[in-house]
Amino acid sequence: MICNGCGNAQAYRSTIWSEKNEQGEIVTLECCDRCGQTGSAFVPDVYWDGKPEINLADDPVTGQPRTFASKGEKARYLQERGLCEAGDKFHGAPFTGVTTKTNNNREIVRNAIKWAKGLGIDQRRQELLKIQRAAEKQQGGRTR
Repeated sequence: MICNGCGNAQAYRSTIWSEKNEQGEIVTLECCDRCGQTGSAFVPDVYWDGKPEINLADDPVTGQPRTFASKGEKARYLQERGLCEAGDKFHGAPFTGVTTKTNNNREIVRNAIKWAKGLGIDQRRQELLKIQRAAEKQQGGRTR
């Protein structure tokens, strides 16, 4: 068997799939055991039912809600724009922007560590217990 992806003439396992590219054309892709596919399938964690996505920006060409041909196409669209879905894997949820960590968080953590190092072992244990109790109250039960 010859792999169309890398030209490997001794491929013993090959995976073939179709995707829509950015121009809307359907392209057939192939990977063999040498190309990097080990036989396990990757399924993006997005909700896709083939219906138009009303929670996303409309298609600039048609002016209608976007319709994706596959989960992979939808996942790629979201990743390129820094978006992600919240919610469970069956029903999805409205889209939210991906928050990025800022350097301010790093400074907050460094200051907290410096403060904790200045405490004695008993004081650190008391502070840890306070944090655990607050987490239990927030979750409505035990954290362990």
